Amino acid sequence: VTHRCALVQAGHPAPFYAGSPQAPFMPLGDGGLPIGVLADAEFEALTVSFAPGARLVLYSDGITDCRNADDEAFGEDRLRNLLATQDGAELAGKGPVLHQALRAWCSKQGFEDDVTFLSLEVR
Repeated sequence: VTHRCALVQAGHPAPFYAGSPQAPFMPLGDGGLPIGVLADAEFEALTVSFAPGARLVLYSDGITDCRNADDEAFGEDRLRNLLATQDGAELAGKGPVLHQALRAWCSKQGFEDDVTFLSLEVR
């Protein structure tokens, strides 16, 4: 077992990584070009090493682009703040909390895009 993960963003939002339960989530990479924009585009793989307690969050832009009644996006800062609450808490409980926060944020508008959230935590 190597405890490493290689990923290619291909236009997806930068995933968040924290090296320990107490470490803040920081973005990895810059998103890069979406697949299909340039026929000869090359994509760089990011390799992340995981020690016990390390956490990785992958999410779709449907989360950060979700808009409220004032047409304000939920945004990356709100997502990071939500992930930072209850520092040290397991990520498994964050999905339902995020879903509830997005439902409250979007209220009557509903989701206009896919809302995908995947969290990994090494034990």
